[in-house]
Amino acid sequence: MSITPSSPSNSSPTREGFFPFTFSLAVLICVVLAFKDCTLDANNIPSGSMIPTLKIGDYLFVNKMRYSIRLPFIGREIWRHDNPKRGDIITFQSPNPSEQQHYVKRVMAIAGDRIRLREIRACDLMQLSEPPPASATEEDLPQKAPPETTEKRLFSCRSGERSLQEPFLSLLEYRVQDDGPWIRYQLEELSLTGSNKELLNSDNFGVLPAEYISPIMPDEHLNSLVYRERGKNLSHLIVESAEFRSAYELCPEIYNSGCVVPKERYFVMGDNRDDSTDSRQIGFIQRKHIYGKAIMIYFSANWRDQICTHYWKIYRETGLASSNSQIGFDLPNFPPSKQYRYCTEFDFNKFDHSSANPLKYLQGYFYNMILYRIPRASVRWSRMGRILK
Repeated sequence: MSITPSSPSNSSPTREGFFPFTFSLAVLICVVLAFKDCTLDANNIPSGSMIPTLKIGDYLFVNKMRYSIRLPFIGREIWRHDNPKRGDIITFQSPNPSEQQHYVKRVMAIAGDRIRLREIRACDLMQLSEPPPASATEEDLPQKAPPETTEKRLFSCRSGERSLQEPFLSLLEYRVQDDGPWIRYQLEELSLTGSNKELLNSDNFGVLPAEYISPIMPDEHLNSLVYRERGKNLSHLIVESAEFRSAYELCPEIYNSGCVVPKERYFVMGDNRDDSTDSRQIGFIQRKHIYGKAIMIYFSANWRDQICTHYWKIYRETGLASSNSQIGFDLPNFPPSKQYRYCTEFDFNKFDHSSANPLKYLQGYFYNMILYRIPRASVRWSRMGRILK
């Protein structure tokens, strides 16, 4: 019995099968990327401009078909079936053509609305009247304070004892389609315990309560408080501090008679009002630049990157905690001893490393990730699956 050797043609199906597989894989990858680009996108929150609604380390699902249908990869709008509403959290392209980043902000007024801002002191919130808005100048701000009836504030509201830490509140008023009475978003202060609960787990030095910074407090640090902002069919939390953010560049009359939001434009603000680059600085947002609506937080991790950066800057670089593991930010779940162990110089100098030597930066990044960043991180389980209204 003889065995006939395999002919070369018998192996051709194997070689030919490689190309259909590669083509199918490429098509699958393109479909997945197209789905992500024009249907449902995943975004990471890198900054604190939307604290406490969105915290650094939150991962979002963004519905990119909520308002428009766009061509994948090109981004061209082919069908607009809805428009953002007041209170929606939207993603949009930066108005600056040279910037490639996307912003996440809250829509506060829509095209046709007349808007104006009122900057008042926190102690005057209870007695605020509806007629003419207070001027944005220090001299014209109301000086009369109500008697202090609560201990929840970080500052004094007694007459004659106004604290420098007393927050300025940015109150937005609008007239629907420039008609009818002025409507104002109402603010209600959270208790001190409630404020601290929202702020301590935000990985943001700017909103860290001063009582948790020891043994020194930088001169530029301002206490922040959390307020619940309510409007028609919406309710969300915002953060305010004693910093005043001017919006005169938006329109000269923004603090008096106000200005009308132009056609195809939107007025947006960050929920962290004093640490947000929004319409007060970058102007009204064009409808064509709005990509989608944030719908859900699918994962949330407190990496403590910013806390470690400022810990190194304030305590390690100055020598205050160079050999003392008990000095640092007095955080409940991340005490000074853990900051001393898991915060590294790479957290403070990571941008210098990336510009000087890319390979060295990557090595340092992965080394820091495995040995320090992952061990110090914690998952915010209560935020996972949270629907954003």
